[in-house]
Amino acid sequence: MECAKIKSLLSEYMDKAFDNDTVKEVKEHLLSCKDCSREYFKLKSITEELSSMERYRAPSNLLNKVNIAIQKRPWYLRLPDYIPGSGGFRLPMEYVTLAATAVLVVFIFTSIYIDNEKDNMIAGSGGNRQFLGSNTGPSAVSVEPLELQFIPVSRKGSGTVSADNLFSVSSGKPSRDLQLPDILKMMDMDSPILKNQKIISSLNELITKAGGDIVLKEHKGAAENIDAITVSIPKKSYDSFIQGAEEIGRFHPPAPALTGKSADQVLVRIRFNVNE
Repeated sequence: MECAKIKSLLSEYMDKAFDNDTVKEVKEHLLSCKDCSREYFKLKSITEELSSMERYRAPSNLLNKVNIAIQKRPWYLRLPDYIPGSGGFRLPMEYVTLAATAVLVVFIFTSIYIDNEKDNMIAGSGGNRQFLGSNTGPSAVSVEPLELQFIPVSRKGSGTVSADNLFSVSSGKPSRDLQLPDILKMMDMDSPILKNQKIISSLNELITKAGGDIVLKEHKGAAENIDAITVSIPKKSYDSFIQGAEEIGRFHPPAPALTGKSADQVLVRIRFNVNE
């Protein structure tokens, strides 16, 4: 019992908080009791070690964090506490979470948009396409058009001429009075690109006369090398357009007659074949 009492007084004894009689009593007991003496020196060494350590100041925003933790306010009510001010700029995890969420949403929608664009490009592949007319865009050809191949009428004497047969007979004997560049220029007049341009020019007059419009041009390589066009023709002018086009060429397969269920506008995709 005496040892338990003395051990409870050791802290005050070290701080010299007792009167002389109590100090004398504790000191005499420590001299006579090894267990209490060992406890005293252990406590004294710990105290000296702690006093030799450097003191650190608590973080400046520790009190603010403690108050926030105690109050347990929702995160959206705690955001104003982090507005930059005299205490410096502090970026809470709430802001980081919101920013990361926004970036993720933008990334997802961008990925979906890019995938849709790729699908549209793949679906519309098979030649470069150029949308024309007042209703420009894929919506103008969203309805499946009639697929026709246009073959121009072969006119007599319109075939290509060999360079060896280009002679002048004004002197009564064969003589070549055309240079090679001129011959090549004449041969180029029958190129498929030029033929297509002539055919499109003729068809464009018929389309305009029928009140229609070219909504899509498909070309191979250069923009001048047009491979096919998609035209929008009013239903009432469809027959007259086909009749006019068949005067300069023929359709393969033949252009079908319209049924009573046809829409007001008819889409026709015309692919050119100038080699027949």
